[in-house]
Amino acid sequence: MCFINELFIVYVSAIYTAATEMLGGGESVKMHCRRPEIMADAAYTILTSDSRQYTGNFDVDEHLLRRTGVTDFNKYIYHAGEQCSSSSSSSSSSSSSSSTPATLILMSIF
Repeated sequence: MCFINELFIVYVSAIYTAATEMLGGGESVKMHCRRPEIMADAAYTILTSDSRQYTGNFDVDEHLLRRTGVTDFNKYIYHAGEQCSSSSSSSSSSSSSSSTPATLILMSIF
């Protein structure tokens, strides 16, 4: 049995990555983007969920995180003069050892 969930970014924002920077995304572009950590945290939430309870979902990163109790989204925005970082944060929640991790497909639509 295959358990698939899809994760999208909020349609009004972009994720600033090294690829964005390489393609000419300078400081002005970065200030209008979110950090990759928002997708990492949302994906972590899905991947550590019990697939029998969480499957067949089409989620938006911010909406998913809000439903799981995240209220401070300032950590996902860039501030003037800040460098792009390739490291991502991860949540420290744990899942039951008897649960099956869900499969995740990351999607970006512009």
